[in-house]
Amino acid sequence: MLKKMFLGVLFAILFSVFLIVGINLNMAKGTEYDSLGTSVGGIIWENTTWTLENSPYIITDTVQIPEDVTLTIEPGVTVIRPTSGDMFLVNGVIYAHGTTGSKIIFDGGENSNFFCAEGSNENTFLDLDYCIIRNGISFCPQTGNTFSHISLTHCELINLTRYSQLYHSKKGIDILYNKFINAAGFLIPNSYGSNIYIKNNLFKGNKGFVVESVSSFPMIVKYNSFIDMEGIVLRLGSYGAMNATKNYWGTQDTDLIDSMIYDRNDDITCADFIEYLPILTEPHPDTPILLEDINVDINGIFRY
Repeated sequence: MLKKMFLGVLFAILFSVFLIVGINLNMAKGTEYDSLGTSVGGIIWENTTWTLENSPYIITDTVQIPEDVTLTIEPGVTVIRPTSGDMFLVNGVIYAHGTTGSKIIFDGGENSNFFCAEGSNENTFLDLDYCIIRNGISFCPQTGNTFSHISLTHCELINLTRYSQLYHSKKGIDILYNKFINAAGFLIPNSYGSNIYIKNNLFKGNKGFVVESVSSFPMIVKYNSFIDMEGIVLRLGSYGAMNATKNYWGTQDTDLIDSMIYDRNDDITCADFIEYLPILTEPHPDTPILLEDINVDINGIFRY
């Protein structure tokens, strides 16, 4: 009898210990899960800041930013969309400024678009600086609307599979000092007279054209480096104009460069010819470069 009571007490004690350990383990797992990041999705109704402390932000459903609302993203934040769909639907403002040592990362999980502007208005603004935008479909999917103003500077766009349509821009498009690696390009129609500058960018490897203009306002494509290009790089539609002088093509062979430009030389329905001469003999000093594209000979002279 005493033996049975002893065994019963021992069992009760062991069960309590295992229960407490189990609870602690579950709490630890919960804490670990919470530390993995912050799940986000749906409409942001007021000005919001995504902080480094709560990063990464895991998008479970498209994040919608209404008119007159600003989403600010701090340096160093990572934003992930593991499921298919658009990361953002922007009718307001996204302000995402990283730094050289603390860039903001947007990862599309190889199945998502990044910044959709369906239903946008004259104040919709996408302002990205020192960001990495990678592993997705399109930077800005085709919707018939786009941001009134886009500023894309000092960013890296890597492994994007489908071109972006920057449509109906009213306050200008600035695509400056970026790296495009194995990425699709930009179709830019109907700019409403706004300034369009695509300058000092490195384009290495391409999925389709890099820039196609059917804009009613001249587009400046200058001081860029086009490396390891295939097929058509610059394309002009049935109306519009493009100034593409002073770019570096990785070659001085004008016949080869001509083969990468589609304009009135190829189709008389194109609006005009794309002027590309003079060309640069080396990358512009303000344009990003990759170390893998630089060779140094025994005399210390850089060869691109």
